Amino acid sequence: VPGYSNLQKNSSYPSGHTTGAYSWGIALAGMIPELAPQIMARTSEAGNNRIVLGVHYPLDIMGGRIGASAQNGQYWHNEFRSSIVPAARQLRGYLTERCQADEHGSTLAACIANVKANGAGGYTNGFLDSVASEPVKDQASAVRVYTARLTYTFPQNTYRSGADFMAPRGAADVLRLAYPELHADQRNAILKATALDSGYPLWQSSDGWQRINWAKALCARVTLDKNGDVSKVETADHVTLTGPSVINAQYANIGKHPASDSAAGENSSVSAGPDLAVLHAAQRPALMVGAGVLVTILGAGATKAVMGKRSEKKRAESSTVRP
Repeated sequence: VPGYSNLQKNSSYPSGHTTGAYSWGIALAGMIPELAPQIMARTSEAGNNRIVLGVHYPLDIMGGRIGASAQNGQYWHNEFRSSIVPAARQLRGYLTERCQADEHGSTLAACIANVKANGAGGYTNGFLDSVASEPVKDQASAVRVYTARLTYTFPQNTYRSGADFMAPRGAADVLRLAYPELHADQRNAILKATALDSGYPLWQSSDGWQRINWAKALCARVTLDKNGDVSKVETADHVTLTGPSVINAQYANIGKHPASDSAAGENSSVSAGPDLAVLHAAQRPALMVGAGVLVTILGAGATKAVMGKRSEKKRAESSTVRP
């Protein structure tokens, strides 16, 4: 490929392609958390393909994921009101409109269920290697494959294991649309409950970003106790989920928990209300990129109108290196 010869003189860490893929993938998963496991598994393949192509090492891929995670954390923290909420409303509204046109339901949740996007009707991949030792065939396997690629079988330093997890600034903001009834400290608890153990490569130098598991944290069944504390976090690799949910949400503001993110020292909480958004015709072109990326997640039935007449050949060419 023209230009790749220039890489001979460049260092490989971190992978720029992987950083870009995860920058998009994490943002999409945050805006459509119902499909976060599949979106993140698909995203991880963009990084894995860099290894398959022989242009990067596994640590380069891990570094790209860490950098993109930190980028999203900063952006979601600073631009949640002005950018993230409108983007989520537009994207979800557009997908809902297309689902309605294809008679798959009046809401995005109904569409996902109708086309079985969380199972055989959604994103699948039979690729196997020493890391992804099972095919991606549903939400549970998507979480397991994604989790395996977080460490790429690098050994854990057992003397460094068991360190307390402190969510880095901005990480909880990426969970705001998934759990609009919760606040920063409670979302930090979700990140902690789903985080990797310490002791794997890059964990100390990444300020917590290396340990975050987006596939688990963005789509989980969270239970609060009567004090508003997170008492249980069940992820898609253990239970069947239709999306993120909170049991005992009425306790969210009880006890030491603040009434808003602002009181917790974070941005004030704003619910996106994406399924209720009014979509304007002028907004549609900007959504085509995001909607096109989701074609393999929602399944062909719900996204044929999004893709239009894009050829199968073109789709195959792009899917080799993009999430």
